[in-house]
Amino acid sequence: MRWLRGKGVSTAELKAAKEFGDTISKVVVYTEPTLHDSLGKKIVRLDEAKIMYRNYLASEFYDKSGGETFKFIQVGARRFRARMKNDDITKLAEGRIVDIEELVTELNFDIMIPIFSIDYISNGKEMIAIDFNIVQRLDKLGFRDVMSADDVMAEIKRALIAYNSI
Repeated sequence: MRWLRGKGVSTAELKAAKEFGDTISKVVVYTEPTLHDSLGKKIVRLDEAKIMYRNYLASEFYDKSGGETFKFIQVGARRFRARMKNDDITKLAEGRIVDIEELVTELNFDIMIPIFSIDYISNGKEMIAIDFNIVQRLDKLGFRDVMSADDVMAEIKRALIAYNSI
């Protein structure tokens, strides 16, 4: 997240659970920060986090989102914005795609990874990044209807050639 913030992306603030002020009620505690797919994270009340997970990394839990997040997906030069819906906001599951829009085609020379995604959530004022996936599992998103496997491979190949020619 620090790396994304260095690129000018607004990100969720990560700090030890004990460092949060009492203006929020819940936090996401990262019990195993390297795990994916909502594993290694749990939603807890702030008072519980300060006792049980004092020194664990945590971020504010944005429950006003109603389980809706947005995922920016880059596959080679093809870019997509997907609106995701998680019907059970007590779990940090990714949810299902309810809408997807293809954006203007463009290689990302700031990030220079051929396939990645960034998850965003509204904090009530702006969209902030909450997750950065350096390898996005397109099959888990049901992306077959958007891009064929051959198209994905061709895009990745073109991106790697472009990024390595700099």
